[in-house]
Order: sequence, then structure tokens, then C-alpha cells
Amino acid sequence: MDLTDEDIAHILRLVDESTFEELEIEWKGLVVRVSKSGALGTIERRPLAEERRASVEPVRAAVPKPVPAAQAAKAQPALPEGCVEIKAPVMGTFYRRPEPGKPPFVEVGTSVKADDTVGLLEVMKVFTAVKAEVAGVIEAVLVEDAQLAEFGQGLFQIRPAATRQATSGKK
Repeated sequence: MDLTDEDIAHILRLVDESTFEELEIEWKGLVVRVSKSGALGTIERRPLAEERRASVEPVRAAVPKPVPAAQAAKAQPALPEGCVEIKAPVMGTFYRRPEPGKPPFVEVGTSVKADDTVGLLEVMKVFTAVKAEVAGVIEAVLVEDAQLAEFGQGLFQIRPAATRQATSGKK
């Protein structure tokens, strides 16, 4: 019996809602290893049956390559004073648009409310809405559309509304 997309989504939800940082499930020769932080420790390589290996290889080729954390940190601009980052709540492919061909949820200069969706993260066909979490104005977009984002990676810089009002009164 193989795992379905629904089984995998259920496993990801369980990990997300648990206090575990990492989970490994081995069942009938299949090993599934999940980490909230996106960083997995040493992975023990287990030989796969030849027919399983053939079905797994094409999937590996389609997975986006992650940007190393050190390289991602260099590429992102420094956080301006008074701004906060909207960070990735899970690791996954980041989408700026609700669907292909539609305009992005937000652009630089867009005013947002705390509960506004500013992007989507997808992991194995399960989408997680990225919320602004604070009211303010988008100052910078840090991740390109369809780029792999790590857990906790900055996606946007936002100037909270209270900070904007306080700094606009200064001369």
C-alpha cells in the first residue's frame, strides 16, 4: 500500500500541530522524514527496491533546489529600522499570486491589514496562506515567485502602520 497525497498532508498537519521538531515514519520499506525547521539531520541512506527507485527518480528531478541559508541571508537586504519581516511559516514553494496569470497578492507600497494574505507556500500540493500578521505597508519583497523558501526565511519586509505614522511626523 502506497501513501496518498491525503496521507502525506495528514502527516504534515500532525507534525505542524505537534511539539515535535522532527518526525520519521518507516512503514513497509518506505521512510518519510519531516522537519518543521526544514533542516534535517543526517539521513541514513537505505537501499530501495529497483522498481521503487525507478518511480522516485523523476520526482527528485522536479523538486526545486533550495538556496543555502548563508547565500539567502546575503541576498536579502538588511531590515530597515522600524520594519518587521513576514517569515515563512513552513518550508515550501512560495507563490506571490493566487494562481498563474493573476496579479500578485501584494507589491512594494501595498497597504495591508494583519489578516491579509500576502502569499502562498506549497508543500506536496498542500497550500498554506502567508498572512501579513501586522497592518502596514510592504517595503520589500524578498522571495521571487515559485522560489523554494525555508522555514523562518524572510518573505517580505513591512513597515507597521504605527511605525509609519511615528516616522512620518519627524523632520
